[in-house]
Amino acid sequence: MIPKLPHHLLEDVLEEIRIFVENIIESIGVHGHTVPVLRHVLLTLVAILLAFIAERICKYLFVPLVLRMVKRTQARWDDVVLDHQVLRTACHIVPALVIWQLMPLVFYQYHVVQVA
Repeated sequence: MIPKLPHHLLEDVLEEIRIFVENIIESIGVHGHTVPVLRHVLLTLVAILLAFIAERICKYLFVPLVLRMVKRTQARWDDVVLDHQVLRTACHIVPALVIWQLMPLVFYQYHVVQVA
């Protein structure tokens, strides 16, 4: 999870990211009212990409690591509860958690998104 930062520090960081992304968009040649829309689209795509990467890390790094640890124990219950398919299915939760944490940061300027 994202650590809790002081509100003013978080807003300063998000403002710097907003300015950086808008400068990139404007350097491409897009101006006017399309810049904030394009910024939100790009940051949403980045959040989706990060969610995809997190899911792959979970499936191909975390699951084999847990399975190795489970096989080394004497207990049999963990072999059933922490089965390969159970862990891989549990990895489907990871992208949702990443999106849930990142979307308020993408739309930080809208108070309705911050409260939810």
